[in-house]
Amino acid sequence: MFMGSWIPRLSESKKRWSSWCGDKITIENDHSQRPFTVESSGYGSILLRDISGEGLVFLQQQLFAVKRTWKVYIGEKRDKNSCLYTFKRLGRKSFGVFLASSNRKGNPDFIVQKERIHDRNFDVYYKDTEKKSIVEAKQAKGEKKLKVTIQAGVDLAFVATLIVLMDR
Repeated sequence: MFMGSWIPRLSESKKRWSSWCGDKITIENDHSQRPFTVESSGYGSILLRDISGEGLVFLQQQLFAVKRTWKVYIGEKRDKNSCLYTFKRLGRKSFGVFLASSNRKGNPDFIVQKERIHDRNFDVYYKDTEKKSIVEAKQAKGEKKLKVTIQAGVDLAFVATLIVLMDR
């Protein structure tokens, strides 16, 4: 995976109000490079590719879950043994990331907190501490781009998947 202390910011833009179907999300860094491409089938599955076209992570929506839930797998397809984490809605403005390797049942390893329900801004916190965010995503008024600031040592592919999932 990509560890990114050398890329402090990513930006994300979408071509219309909802990016549910098709390739609508563009993720780029400050140098206008696109380290990730997003491929969506529109049927609850998304593939995130790196700059060379290799499939990094596969996102699969759990269609019959009570709360909005996505499973994230390493590689280009769904495989039980390659599950990285589960992304689940916890409340109206909060989401949880449950790592597959974690033994913390019921307690998320990361909390994703939106500022307002219909807003694109969000922060990511490690475990139960809401003292300092490890990722901040902000959209300025009148801007189409979402500016994402990432703390050193945070995996860029992890952040890119959160950007895509929060856009759903």
